[in-house]
Amino acid sequence: MVELADVYSEPLAHKILFNLLAERTGIESISHKRLPSFAEHCRFVDSKPYQFWYLIDRPGFCIGAIYLTERLAEIGCWLFRAHDSADLRAKAIVALMRRHPRPRYVANINPKNDDLTAVFGSLGFKHIQNTYELIPDA
Repeated sequence: MVELADVYSEPLAHKILFNLLAERTGIESISHKRLPSFAEHCRFVDSKPYQFWYLIDRPGFCIGAIYLTERLAEIGCWLFRAHDSADLRAKAIVALMRRHPRPRYVANINPKNDDLTAVFGSLGFKHIQNTYELIPDA
């Protein structure tokens, strides 16, 4: 069982989310090329970039975070490595979709992230696109 706690109402959310972000690697992330400073991270969280953003809780502790965007109903889900499992990710995704029913959901996943791809596939998500990136002179 997982519970969802509103990031925007949780006093420790900035620190928890920063620690979670610090654990992410290039396989788990498409958007982050470097770890932002804590101040940059706080500004991002305070900008309320997602319509719904939750900490994923198990009784007594936080195991990760999940969000849902407004425009595309895009889902993002990350768990701390110590608690990461396909079962817990799937439970969190299902809990989010039950709380916020939409006619369609999407997820952008790094193509090297086979574990997360498998979780979304097990929930009935279908592969619909590939995204390519070019960083000249990087």
